[in-house]
Amino acid sequence: MIVIFEPENEIVIDVNPKACEVFGYSYKELVGMSLKKLTKDVEKGERTIKSVLEHKRFKNYETAYI
Repeated sequence: MIVIFEPENEIVIDVNPKACEVFGYSYKELVGMSLKKLTKDVEKGERTIKSVLEHKRFKNYETAYI
């Protein structure tokens, strides 16, 4: 699945059909939604995004969704 989001506020700006299927939401429902509503470990996600923005690099990342 592909989810494109605005990193500062974690707002979804685009998704593919597989993301809609996995999350159980329509495209219109997902776009504009915060990833915080979908993620179990919000703090981990926030730390990772902050690190990526600060260091301009990314390593493997795994998360669990609701």
